[in-house]
Amino acid sequence: MDSINQIGIHALEKLDGKNYLHFDFPLTENEREQLVSDFSSGNIIHHRYLPFISFEIRFHIYHTGKRAESKSRKITLPSHHDALVYRYYGKVLNRLYSNYAIEQNFNEVAVAYREPQPSKPLSNITTAKEVFDYVTRFPKSWIIKGDFHHFFDNLNHQHLIENLHKVFGRDLPNDWKKMFRSITQYQSISRKTLERQLHVAQVKIAYRSQQSEGSRTRAYVNDLRELGELIKNKKIRLSGKNRVGIPQGTAVSAVLANVYMVDFDEWLVKCCKEFGGLYRRYSDDFILVLPQNQLSKASVRNFEAEIIERSQDILHLEIEPTKTKLYSYEQDRHAVILLDLVQTV
Repeated sequence: MDSINQIGIHALEKLDGKNYLHFDFPLTENEREQLVSDFSSGNIIHHRYLPFISFEIRFHIYHTGKRAESKSRKITLPSHHDALVYRYYGKVLNRLYSNYAIEQNFNEVAVAYREPQPSKPLSNITTAKEVFDYVTRFPKSWIIKGDFHHFFDNLNHQHLIENLHKVFGRDLPNDWKKMFRSITQYQSISRKTLERQLHVAQVKIAYRSQQSEGSRTRAYVNDLRELGELIKNKKIRLSGKNRVGIPQGTAVSAVLANVYMVDFDEWLVKCCKEFGGLYRRYSDDFILVLPQNQLSKASVRNFEAEIIERSQDILHLEIEPTKTKLYSYEQDRHAVILLDLVQTV
């Protein structure tokens, strides 16, 4: 385990250089070194995790021949110190996940958020080629494509901790338990609400001079004591503790998402091998290729329905009905035919 911990320590060798506005200032080199020391000595158990700050970004999705679709995405930012702490846990957990996936024979399933693999590179490009190559191996094949509805927002915490114990291989150390609580039961506040509340409380943005001449960084408060007083006196009103899902975007969230899926991935890999098929997943999107000489149309429809049912029963996740598609590929005709949408009850 010590060698794996060193992977996490190495991930802290450099600051990320991001200068977004949060409750704390961007880390100095001395503060980074202190975090490394805390991890090495075990003092990280005393780390104080701060509330997340959220905001929305709006963007457009363009489809050929269609009007642009406007969408929004919620961004949930950890504090600067927390972001570096999550980087450590993310790196260590990524290695533990890979070791577990190799042992259980599903290492090639998850494509997103993976550490470099010695056997072959994992990316959406290499996996797309792998899928295309696999489809053309058969005269006829079924292709099932689907994704999970609001994936990160709906992760069940009990299922996640159970799978984390599996991947970890033993009881979680106390600092890991504390990290897990911080990423699942976190409190947050929207940027607009926070700035409005600080304005009412007459709290101005704080500045700190950096080592480089003329350089300054910003934070919403001067220090954690001031933040604690503002929360205690209800000048800053945070959300209640989160009860379902995890914030998307931290360095540990992505790996936890793969950990969440280990039971489902193991089961689906075994099913696909029985049929001589292929299963790959990129975060919340997945694809299966199955030879038609192994499954009739009725059989593949039943299999598709079982996947949806297991997703609900095991993962507590809904597979998007409108985005779940079944295709039939016929090599001699070079045709990919979209069949009718799956029916759900």
